[in-house]
Amino acid sequence: MKEVTREDLLKGGFTEKEIVRLDDAIIRGGGETGKYEPTIKGLRQIFIRGLCILLFVILSYIFVLLRYRQYWVGLSVVFAFGFSVFFFLIPFGLSCKAYKFISNRNDK
Repeated sequence: MKEVTREDLLKGGFTEKEIVRLDDAIIRGGGETGKYEPTIKGLRQIFIRGLCILLFVILSYIFVLLRYRQYWVGLSVVFAFGFSVFFFLIPFGLSCKAYKFISNRNDK
């Protein structure tokens, strides 16, 4: 597989701002700027794990809601808070684009 370049990322749907965020993350991690492949693969794994966790949380919410219907307001508040924290901790926009980028790259 050939090296991922900035131009490849731009063609793959990443914006300039997102590429700058990737560069910042690479520098903070002690990597070399322009080496996007490990970061993109890591974001892809984060996306897959995030979806699995999200599915588990939603199914748990439905199960608890069906079992304890009288507490639906409190459960909804807790779920909304947990969901928002989860969404801020995992960069779903970047990780989704990374997943699509790698999938499209492997299809070619």
